[in-house]
Amino acid sequence: MAAVLIRGQNCELNGVRLGIEVRGGVEVAALVCDAEGTGLVGVPVVTRSAPAAPGISLGPVPGDPARLLVDLAALPPGGERIAVLAISAGDRPIGAVTLTVDTDSGGPAAERVPVATFVHDGAEGATALVLGEVYRRGTGWKLRAVGQGFESGAPGLATHLGVDAAALAIAPDSSPGPPVTEDRVPDRLTHRSVAVGSERDPAPKTRVSLGWPRHHGAGKPTVVTEMLGVDMRLVGKGIGPEMRLPFGRTKRPPSSDDDAWAQREFVIDLAKLPRRVEYLVFSVDLRPARRHGVTELRWAVRGATSEMLVADGLVAPLDTRDDRLTVLALRRQGDRWESVVIEQTWNRRDDIGHIRQMLRPWS
Repeated sequence: MAAVLIRGQNCELNGVRLGIEVRGGVEVAALVCDAEGTGLVGVPVVTRSAPAAPGISLGPVPGDPARLLVDLAALPPGGERIAVLAISAGDRPIGAVTLTVDTDSGGPAAERVPVATFVHDGAEGATALVLGEVYRRGTGWKLRAVGQGFESGAPGLATHLGVDAAALAIAPDSSPGPPVTEDRVPDRLTHRSVAVGSERDPAPKTRVSLGWPRHHGAGKPTVVTEMLGVDMRLVGKGIGPEMRLPFGRTKRPPSSDDDAWAQREFVIDLAKLPRRVEYLVFSVDLRPARRHGVTELRWAVRGATSEMLVADGLVAPLDTRDDRLTVLALRRQGDRWESVVIEQTWNRRDDIGHIRQMLRPWS
């Protein structure tokens, strides 16, 4: 099970090839440093403008989360630390940022093994921060949750690391992003996660909503009045298939432009769930989508109020050849919870058995 770190804590790292994801709407950078935490001379800062350095590369797909790939065996001589950095793209204070580390051997996403998660709550209003660091300890490596913020932004961060401030300048994002085609289907298993709670409130009241468009199609649009069929399944030790909670209530989404979406929402008090509940799994019935020709679905995880957005996503176009789509799950991590994206379609009668199989990469 992955470690859930708070600021200042560390954990052991096994293996030399890592994936590091940062979620929170920030620009991500990484720097190879010496044992004192100063950037190595002649080794570039890894940013979107310069996405590679010896042993580190920034994934080619822009957006949130950003993903760094690290090969500890390929670091240059003198490389004793890797600083993972987050910078505000618009000089606004950085809010909650999640750092997730997994092992990455270069194979399919389902083979990655989660190692640790750290949530920086953004309380100090910094515009740049050292989010975490990977550092050598003896013959091995460790991860430390740092969360050191700089109100002076990238210039202050550059001074702290001993590098030129220009190396941390954020270039405009001119990349076109992945093409959208009629035959593109969502990934069958998308390995993404983000912490739901915080250090102060590790198991908060949480809202999970799923919805589809009320109108779709060109010309005279089709009006969909049927609500999306959703259920929430509890998964854990000693929990059988009969422990299914009915859907709670229907609620209009909070955003002013969301009136066109028919949405259903769960409100869950995570702190009151029995300890044996390890997952809350959210699935939808795709047969109504087939009937109405609906081709997209969106979801969101929010905190106690509708404005506290934790994570959201869009599944489009829907692959409705199967009858079920498991969209996401809430997963217990010790005393804390995280949201994990699954987005996998299936068509089996043994639904609880298949759901458990889908959750194996997270177990």
